[in-house]
Amino acid sequence: FSLVAERGGWRDYALAGLATGLACSTKYTPFLLAMPFLAAHFTGRGFRQGVSGDGLQRMALTLACTIGGFLAGSPYAVLSWPLFREGLIATWFTGAPRGTLAGLDRSWIPYLGIVANALGWPLFVLAVYGLALGFWRIAHRQGDQRSRVVFWIHLAWILPFYAFYGLTPHRSLRFIMPIGPSLLLLAAVAAVT
Repeated sequence: FSLVAERGGWRDYALAGLATGLACSTKYTPFLLAMPFLAAHFTGRGFRQGVSGDGLQRMALTLACTIGGFLAGSPYAVLSWPLFREGLIATWFTGAPRGTLAGLDRSWIPYLGIVANALGWPLFVLAVYGLALGFWRIAHRQGDQRSRVVFWIHLAWILPFYAFYGLTPHRSLRFIMPIGPSLLLLAAVAAVT
């Protein structure tokens, strides 16, 4: 995504879409990768240019490549559409047994402990410091533009993913760990800082 923000070439948009589609084909919740993509797109282009004809065409290319990557990794989503649809519905009802998230226990607090135990508490503390550092640098325009863009991309991935999974009663490491690499990178920045 950082290449989308930095260079913004057609190839960068296509590769971002392909990688997102392949990620979504292995675990469907990476659809939330749309958030860091949008962060990269708009921080690299600004809002006005991001919604211009050219900006919209680049986003459309990314969407087409995302769909292509998803179908390349999960062709049976189309070849066996009824089974795929039933699987998605069954998965939703696993997380929301009555078909709604109302009245369910939330997992935001338990996931803090799960992530901290998975990373190890020292790395978790550094990751939290890295998150705070990212907010600080973005809000106060500290550091160069590239570092702020990278912070935007990671924050736009971690926070929506954590918020989404925290809605459900799921409390398993495998559900929350897609944010692990970004947390480790923020921990590294915090340690260096």
